[in-house]
This record gives sequence, structure tokens and C-alpha cells, in this order.
Amino acid sequence: MRTNNRLHWRRLVDRLSVARQLSQAWRAALAAGLVMAIAQAEGDPILVFVPTLEASALIDQAPIEDGGAEFSVWGSTAKPEHYYALRLPNQLEVRPLPRLGNTDLSEGFLQAVTTLDPARPAFRPFQLGSNFFIFSYDWRRHLGDEIAPALADALVQYARIRSEATGQPIENVRFVIVAHGAGGLVARTLLSQRPRLASHILRLYLVATPNLGTVSTLAPLLSGAVEGREKEKSRPATHGFLLASPAWGRVPMAEAKLIAVTLPSLYQLLPLRETSWLRYYPDDSPSRVSEDDLLTVGTWKDYWPSAEKEKSLFIEPHLSKLAGSGEDPTKWQYLQDMEFLKLQQILARTREWRLQLGKLSYTDQLLTRPGEKSRLRLVVGRGVRTPSGIISEGTGERTVTRFTHDPEITGDGIVTTVSAIEDLHNEDQVAFIDGVPHYAIPSHEAFLRVLLTELTPLTSKPAVKPAKPRSRLPATVP
Repeated sequence: MRTNNRLHWRRLVDRLSVARQLSQAWRAALAAGLVMAIAQAEGDPILVFVPTLEASALIDQAPIEDGGAEFSVWGSTAKPEHYYALRLPNQLEVRPLPRLGNTDLSEGFLQAVTTLDPARPAFRPFQLGSNFFIFSYDWRRHLGDEIAPALADALVQYARIRSEATGQPIENVRFVIVAHGAGGLVARTLLSQRPRLASHILRLYLVATPNLGTVSTLAPLLSGAVEGREKEKSRPATHGFLLASPAWGRVPMAEAKLIAVTLPSLYQLLPLRETSWLRYYPDDSPSRVSEDDLLTVGTWKDYWPSAEKEKSLFIEPHLSKLAGSGEDPTKWQYLQDMEFLKLQQILARTREWRLQLGKLSYTDQLLTRPGEKSRLRLVVGRGVRTPSGIISEGTGERTVTRFTHDPEITGDGIVTTVSAIEDLHNEDQVAFIDGVPHYAIPSHEAFLRVLLTELTPLTSKPAVKPAKPRSRLPATVP
């Protein structure tokens, strides 16, 4: 009897040992990437592209008394007065903008993911409107309070479209999100607001995302444009000031500044670390501005635009149109209040948003399950001369700015490498793109090669669940 008991316990221990080995091997296989095949067996993922600032077209609908025809405010405008409609709280419609002038914003990317390429026979293209969607958004507005919730609603809508077309249960729908520039901040904000959504994301690609902000947003808020040797002429600027626009050179810098100061998204992209902002007052006395001071009213009030110009350019022309509409005309008044209440509200919302967003490592944590590799990927530009600081001279409407460059700090021309990486230093999660400007990265072959290689296992057929890996132990247990 004792011999039988010993044999029974030995077999039980052997079973447990083999089960433990199988469990460990299975978890290792998942971590190695087979989890992608499991997700594929549940159905093809939905690919979602979230563009950067300025990469969505903004359209205004003219009142009926003006003819009722729509006109482009951002995207293809040829009239400088249309540029003025960018100012908040003017309501604008949003549409995709794959190309602006000669600048390819995402056209090459869209073609690559929707076209069968003989060089990549295993890759099955996505279909726009079926399992591929472009989330265009009003990039002037607050990324956290307005844009991120809109993205959440859009993902639900995309999942329903896919579920109705395929019969796939909506709870099984998974997403691959490619977010360019500030679009990455929108995606990160969404995860911070709704952490449970992380389980529905197979991959999040942050492409040239300014996780620590960018110096380039200081220029439009200070002067409306940048003057310097790197640009042949002054240009109205919102974020990158690199996008071609026929209105350039015909909208005075002070008027462009009247638009920029109303856009919450610009304040959200202010640099989080050393700003390298050196300012000279009219008496030539210099002072440096720290990142802690960027979100205080005292820093900005010396550069606040003219209340009189706001009144003549924006308020008075709108009063007649607003008459009888029931709309509150004070919503259009940003500069008439000498207590800077509108500015205080924008800065307070920005501080709250930064706390909500957290560090990049927190986003990575949300996208990492125990025993798996992280589902977060960074695509980081480097090797392009990128502003690392700014010098401002004068105050108010007389402010002029120029960028400074540290030869040891590079990036993609707008976002430095340090800002894109922030506190994430796992080399397996970072793909560097050398010598490519910010707006060209999504359509660049170097990025597309990385993306399509990782997407291929998700789109190729047939989709089957992987068999559990066999244990290397001898099968001694009956």
C-alpha cells in the first residue's frame, strides 16, 4: 500500500511539473509574439490613423445670406481672410487632409496600407471604411477635454461598422492605432481617461509624438510667426509653420497671433523640460523662462495681443452676424478682459491635462500585460536640425522671435528625439527614422517597412490559433 501511495504522489508531482512547464512555455510563446495570431483568429484588427496638428482640413459653412457655399479655412485656402476663421470659437467642419500643397501629410501612408504590393505578397491591404479609418479632428481644440473623447466615440463607431459587416462580436474587435505627432498625445490621453480600452489595442504606434512638447509652439503664441535665417519670410504659424499655405506672407504676424492665442492645443504642446527661452524686454534686459513659468499668466501677459485689434478684426464683424442668433457674443472676446480670465482657463486646463496624461512609461504600462511584450511602439525622427530654444525680443504686438539650435540636439525639425522618447528607453520599442522631416515620416519607406512587417501577421490568411507548444520533458505521466 505504501508503495502504491508513493507511486501515486510521484505521478501527481510529475503531472504538476509538466503542467507548470507547459504553462511557462505557453506564456513565453505569447510574449514572443504568438498573441498576435490569437488576436488574428478573433478577426482582422481595425487600423486607425490619427493625424497630427494641421493635418486635418477645416471647412467653414458660409451663412445663407452670404451664398451658403462652404469654403476651406485650412487645407486649400487662397484668400487670407479665410485664415481668420481659424480663430476659436468659430465652428468648423473637419475632413481628411492627406496632402497640403506639395507636402505629403499621409497620402503615401494611405496608399501603402490600402494597396496590394507585389514586394509584400503576404500583406493583405486594409479597406478604407471597412477595417481602416482616418480619425480627422479639429486640431485647434483641447486634446483632452474634446478630442480624446471624440476618438473614443469614433472607435465605438468603427467597431460597430466592422461588427455589422463581418458578424464579429463587437467586444472582440481590436485596433491598431497609428498616431502621428500630436495625434499620439490624443491616443495617450484616451488611454489615461479610459484605461480599460487598452485591452482592445493590439498596437499603438506613436510616430514623432512630442511627448515632452516642442519649442516650435512658442513662436505662434509669442509673435504669430518666426523670423530668422531659416525662413525666407515671415509666415503665419500655428504649430509647425512648415505647411504650404497661399495665405503665407499676406497675413500680418500680429493678426496670426490673434488666432494662435485662442487655440488650447498650442498651449498643450509647450515644452515640458528646459525651454531655453531667452527673452529681451524693450530696455534690452534679458531673462530666462523656466518650464514651470510657461503655464502662468504672468509669463504671457506681456505678450498678450491688442484688444483693439481683436475688436476691429473679429468682434465687430461678427456682431451683426450674431444678432438674433441667441449666441453669446462674449465667447468671442479673448482679449477684452484685463484680468486674463480666458488665458487663466486655458492654462489651468493644460495643467490638469498634463497630470492626467502622465509619463510615457505610464502609457507603456497600460499597454503591457503580464508575461507579454509591450504593445507600444515609438517611431522617432533624428538627424534633422530641430529648434532647441527660442529668443524673443520686445513685447505685445512688437514681439519678434527666432529659434536657436544646439548642434547636439536633433530630431525631425519640430520634435526633438529626447521629446519623442521621454522616459521610455527600451530599444526594442523604438524605431529611429534618420534625416526625415516631421510631416514626411508617416509616408516614408523606412517607417512603412517597419509598420507593414508588423501588420502582416495580423492580416495574412488563414487565421488559426497556434497550437500550444510541446514540453521538452519526456511524457512519463500516463
